Amino acid sequence: MIVLVLLGIIGMGPERILRAGQTAINKMVIFTMVLEKIERFYIAERDPNELMEQAIRGLVSDLDPHSSYLSAAEYNDWKRRSQSYSGVGLNYRVQSGGLVVTSVLNNSPAEEKGVRAGDRILRVDGKMVEYLDAADLDAILQDDSRPSVKLQIERTGAGLLTVELMKRYLVLPSIAAAFMITDSTGYIKITRFTEATAAELDRTMTELGRQAPKSLLLDLRDNPGGLLISAVQIADRFLRPDRVIVSTAGRTAESSSRHVSTHNRKYPPLPMIVLVNEASASDSEILAAALQEWDRALIVGRPTFGKGSVQTEYTFQDGSALLLTTAIYFTPLGRSLQKIKDDASGGKSYRTPKGRIVQAETGVHPDVLLDADQPAMSETLKKILMAPENPLLRFVESKSSTQLSSNALSFCRHYSVSETMLQSFYEAMKREGFAFSNRDRRQSDQLVRFLLKREIAGLNWGEEGRAMVTAFSDQQVHKSLTYLNKARALTF
Repeated sequence: MIVLVLLGIIGMGPERILRAGQTAINKMVIFTMVLEKIERFYIAERDPNELMEQAIRGLVSDLDPHSSYLSAAEYNDWKRRSQSYSGVGLNYRVQSGGLVVTSVLNNSPAEEKGVRAGDRILRVDGKMVEYLDAADLDAILQDDSRPSVKLQIERTGAGLLTVELMKRYLVLPSIAAAFMITDSTGYIKITRFTEATAAELDRTMTELGRQAPKSLLLDLRDNPGGLLISAVQIADRFLRPDRVIVSTAGRTAESSSRHVSTHNRKYPPLPMIVLVNEASASDSEILAAALQEWDRALIVGRPTFGKGSVQTEYTFQDGSALLLTTAIYFTPLGRSLQKIKDDASGGKSYRTPKGRIVQAETGVHPDVLLDADQPAMSETLKKILMAPENPLLRFVESKSSTQLSSNALSFCRHYSVSETMLQSFYEAMKREGFAFSNRDRRQSDQLVRFLLKREIAGLNWGEEGRAMVTAFSDQQVHKSLTYLNKARALTF
C-alpha cells in the first residue's frame, strides 16, 4: 500500500516528493499502530481482516458514488450479474420449500437437459432446498470447483425427475426481446452491454431483416450499462464512418481515448427511435448521445441517469477487486454526461449537424419527453407482489394447462385474460388472506390482467415472453411509435 501511495505522488518536484512521501509513510505507520491498539485493547475482540476491509471501504467510499471495493464474493456476484459466470443457466425464486424455475437461459446446460420454467427444484446434489440458504445455493449452482450439479425436479403431470447438469461458462444475454411490434416497426430491448452484445444484435438485425421492417425502436430503458467497447461497437453499426462516438479523459494517457466509427459492418439506415428513462445509465447514455448528436435517431422518454464516468477494474490476490473511477466520458459534441452537484453549465446548448439543439444537461435529455408510465396499484396487490411465497405465480402455475397460442408473438397480440380467470384469481387470493375490496378491484383489474398474462408468458417462453408482453402493454412504447415521422426526418 505504501508503494501505491508513493506512486501517486510522482510528478511533483523533488522536495515536494520527499515531503509528501514522508507524510504518507507516517500516516501508514499511524494506521498500523491504531489497528494494533484495537486488536490488543478494544473492549470487544474484532477480526483484524474485517477491520482492514472496513478501512478500505471507508477510503474508497469517500472518493465518488461509483468507485467501490468488492470482496471476493461480491466481485463474483457483480461479474455474474453484469458480465458472465460459470453455471447451468437457471433463474429461480424460493417458494414453498423449493425453488421454482422462472426462466432458463437459451443454449445453457439447463435448457439442453429439458429444464422448464415452472419446474420446482426440491433437492440440489441430494440436499433438500428448504435447508439451504442463498450462499449454499450459489456455491452449489455456480462454484467452479463443482463441475456438475444434480437436481431433483417436480413437474406438473410428470412427477419427480432427476437431471445432472454440467456447468460451463455462460454469457448473460443482452437482448431481452426482439420482434415486430407493428407490421412495419421492429422492437429491440437491450438490457446490458457485454462482450457478446454486438454479435447478439447482428443476429437479431438479420432475423428482423427477413420481416422487412421500415423503422426501428431501440429500448434502452433500465439498462445500467456494462462494457464501453460494446456500446461503441453498436454505435459504429448505426453511424456513418469517421464519426466520433465517445471520448474519455483522465489523469493518465491510458485513461484517455477517442472512439470513432469505422467502415465496418453497417445496419440499414432505418428511421430509428431510442427509448430511455431515468435508469438508462453509462454505456446506454453513450449510445443514445452518439445517435442523438449525429442526428441518427430520435431520443424519446425520460432524462437519463447521468453516469458519465469510467470505472477501471483492479483485481487482487484474494479475489477482491477495486472499481476505481479513472476517467470521464464526453459525447461527440463534447458534453460530459456525468451528474455533478451544483453544476453551472445548465444554460449552455449545442447544435447537431442538422441544427437540432442539445442542452448541456446531466445525462441525455430526450428530444421528446414522455410522462412516466406508473400504473396505479392497490395496497392489496402490493402485498401480493411482495409476499415471499408469490401467490400470483402460484395461481398462474395452477392454470398452466390453459390452451395457448403456438408462439409468443401470437400470444402477445391475441391472448387476453378472461373474466372467468380474473374472478378465479380474486377468489384464490381471498382464500390466501388477500381480499380485494370493490374499490381495489376497480383500481387493479387492468394491472392484474397484465400481470397474469406476463406470468403465463414467462412460464411458457421465459424472460423473452415476459419482456414481449411488457412491451405490448407499455404506454411509453406505444406513445413513442407516434413520433416515427420525426425520426424519418432525421434518416440519412
